[in-house]
Amino acid sequence: MIDSDYVYKFVNKLNFKDITFFVISFLVISFTLKFIRIFSDWLSKKFPSKRMLIFAWVPLIHFSLYFSGLFISFYIIFAPSREFLIGFIISSFLSIGLATKDAGTSIMAGIILLTDKPFQLGD
Repeated sequence: MIDSDYVYKFVNKLNFKDITFFVISFLVISFTLKFIRIFSDWLSKKFPSKRMLIFAWVPLIHFSLYFSGLFISFYIIFAPSREFLIGFIISSFLSIGLATKDAGTSIMAGIILLTDKPFQLGD
């Protein structure tokens, strides 16, 4: 159950300066990610043999920067309680785990097919 006194304190603690700083940090993260996208395009044109490797890392970098940047700016601005942080981290790991479940299964199936080779030429 949510304690209404805690919610009241949290809402009263918000001010225009904090919200503005949070929006600015979001914009800085967005422009940084745009720069990374442009840099990765340039890098893939410079080294065409490494193109797939470069583009494989871009989504992971984007996700990491969005998640960590917004989490850190939220933590600095709003200073949430320890219980909130633990709940947020647990729910984040749970959602990431559920989202990557199918991708992990596909990767494992691909590794098994590559190592076991259950199919022969002509099957």
